[in-house]
Amino acid sequence: MALSSHERPMAPARPLSDRARPPPGQHHVPNRPSRNAALVALAQDLPPAVLGPMLGLHPVTAAHWRSRATTDWTAYLEARLASPPS
Repeated sequence: MALSSHERPMAPARPLSDRARPPPGQHHVPNRPSRNAALVALAQDLPPAVLGPMLGLHPVTAAHWRSRATTDWTAYLEARLASPPS
């Protein structure tokens, strides 16, 4: 005995969140600034020898991130000392 279309049990539907969510990459939310900020924060705390292998970076790249993360005030101080306040 076959069930008619109105007597068949309903199949479970996909959750609404799956149907309403667009596929990844369609939001166009920029993630580069956040990635760079996270890399700078890590480079401030970790030496390049640890940062590189941990993130899969080349040793030279890890050293460049470390140099970007360090704050060097010597050029500013030299400029301030060279021009006395008026």
